[in-house]
Amino acid sequence: MNPFYRAALPRLAPLMYRAVNAGRYGLVIALCHPDIVARMAGTTPLSGACMLREEYRLWFERTGP
Repeated sequence: MNPFYRAALPRLAPLMYRAVNAGRYGLVIALCHPDIVARMAGTTPLSGACMLREEYRLWFERTGP
């Protein structure tokens, strides 16, 4: 893991969770790598896989507040 990322993650993670809980998921998407791979396990409406930022944005719109 990149040392810069490892050092920044403890500060970024709480910020990202607060942003998502406030419905500001654009901040999280902006911080993601363009070719993000995010998998949400299960067979519920919250589950799915996102391979790009746009897919991740659509997932947040579908499942977010």
